[in-house]
Amino acid sequence: MNYQRLAERSWTTARVRQWVTAAIVSRRDVDLSRVDFGKDTATKLRGAWQMYVFIRTYRPVQARRLRAAYGYSRFYEVYKKWMLYEMSPDECIEYIECDLSNTAMAMQIEDIHDSREEWERKSFGIYKTVAKFTDVAYGAPEWFCDWAKETRELFERNGIQ
Repeated sequence: MNYQRLAERSWTTARVRQWVTAAIVSRRDVDLSRVDFGKDTATKLRGAWQMYVFIRTYRPVQARRLRAAYGYSRFYEVYKKWMLYEMSPDECIEYIECDLSNTAMAMQIEDIHDSREEWERKSFGIYKTVAKFTDVAYGAPEWFCDWAKETRELFERNGIQ
């Protein structure tokens, strides 16, 4: 038995099934209580399909080729950034085809399209984390919650929120 060929065929079949599911989920109201995946996966499938449709509108041949070569998660990562930065179809294709991981690709899109400096983009993540501890203590000691409140206020006084 040729296990290499079997693995390649299984992988291709799985990718086709992902895209069929994405098309179904994005076109119809699917009762998620009756399927084996949750709302989070359905959201990702819908976003991936919308990105595919956007690219297909302008570059149909490339869109089909990309869909055959990449899974829905890569399209979804580009979709999230496209919603923020309104990139052209050619830019979206370029990002999908790049040799970076999904995370690195998303970071590269941010670096190119987000006008804020890197320290400011990164500090927003810190602000969100700290702000969580001011709303819900998570069993943290009082001194930690006080520190989180002071830090959140410092961020807000300086316009980062």
